[in-house]
Amino acid sequence: MRWLLALMLALAACEDDSHVAASAHGMVVDAVEVSDTSSPDGGHHDGDPSPGSDLGTEDGGPNDGLDTDEDADVTEADPNIRRVNLSVNQMNWEALHQDPEADVEVPCTVSVDGGPALLADLELHGGYARKFEKKSYRVHVRGDEPEWDLFGDGPEIQERFVLQASWIDPTFLRNELTMWLDRQVSVLAPRLSFAEVTVNGEYHGFYLVIERIDERWLVRHGLSVDAHLYKAESHWANFAAKADPLKGYDVQLGDAADVSDLAALLRILTDTAATHDAFQAAVAPVFALDDFMGWQRVHSFAADQDTFDKNYYLHHPVGATPGSAVDIFRIIAWDADATWGNNWDGKALDPTQETWHGVDKLSPRLLGIPEYRQSYLDAYSAALDGPFSVEALKAHVNEKAAIIKTAVQRDLDAWERDDVDFDAEIARLLGAIDSRWTTMRAVVDELLGE
Repeated sequence: MRWLLALMLALAACEDDSHVAASAHGMVVDAVEVSDTSSPDGGHHDGDPSPGSDLGTEDGGPNDGLDTDEDADVTEADPNIRRVNLSVNQMNWEALHQDPEADVEVPCTVSVDGGPALLADLELHGGYARKFEKKSYRVHVRGDEPEWDLFGDGPEIQERFVLQASWIDPTFLRNELTMWLDRQVSVLAPRLSFAEVTVNGEYHGFYLVIERIDERWLVRHGLSVDAHLYKAESHWANFAAKADPLKGYDVQLGDAADVSDLAALLRILTDTAATHDAFQAAVAPVFALDDFMGWQRVHSFAADQDTFDKNYYLHHPVGATPGSAVDIFRIIAWDADATWGNNWDGKALDPTQETWHGVDKLSPRLLGIPEYRQSYLDAYSAALDGPFSVEALKAHVNEKAAIIKTAVQRDLDAWERDDVDFDAEIARLLGAIDSRWTTMRAVVDELLGE
């Protein structure tokens, strides 16, 4: 594959035009029209452009305006911090950032920890986060099956990952902490790690690396890839039936033309009588309620301001035998930086809110049923003395903060965020943990005493 990469780059250097692919709509760049090449899973397509001309940087390049007095070497080698380099030519970089609201995909190469540079597609990531100067990115390696140790669990094939700028959370830990807590209580959730990113060899910033929920992730978790994978993209994904079952959802995997399984699930969740017997007969066989309640506990405890009716995935194996144990929808957590005293726009919130479940349409019905309510609260109480304990959470935060402090400070300096004090932000996060535990201990005890 190395020889093929070298050949493609050599051929690309002879081209006069640089091509850009747009996954949401066609666009024209240097009089080269590129049609819509998107697919439900956002993956690579035959006919995507080659990396184009020179992948190197030019004057006024991708890092123009950054305070990069230091050279591109990372702060100090730490095995817990990845080193990611993106190489992308200037025209493509400008096209990627020209309209942050457009879903534009450009070619690049990517290397991790000094490994070989591999052809990849690069696009902006996130919704509200696109308004900030420091952008988040999605990376999708083309053709190769790179074995990288992105998450400290040894080399794994990882073709796709997110580089999250974490602008609204300068601790870089709220998302990581919440997803870690999800996994501690057996809720399906991605892994996160940290990286210093260079663009064309020049320092660009410190980032969260987020595992993508894709076919490889499903295989690693023993889930079928002959499946529908729905991503909850907006607040319409509230677990309620609607005329268009896809309203609020995007099909990431599977047949987007036949979403009858999702329509049937939402109808069952909406119409089933709110009794234990009815839910056990109609809901429990098709929707993993233990997963759902575990996810509700973690994200209500974290005071998540941007989930419950968005920012999650639903997985359903369409090839399973109807009525079998695996013919069931499972929820997968996603995106939790609006937590622990942070709002979705990064503004500080009072962390003492007493909400003990989500704002979706299902959880009030489910937890209004005495048997489910009792088991949910019993598990909540036990978690407060176990994985939700102040000691466990603070130990995790302090360990990670010690690892990333120097790298975060470099990022804050480079992006001239003089108004942010990392130590003060960590102290605010630790204070929010104290407040959440005290608040939810009182709420759960009171509810159990009723």
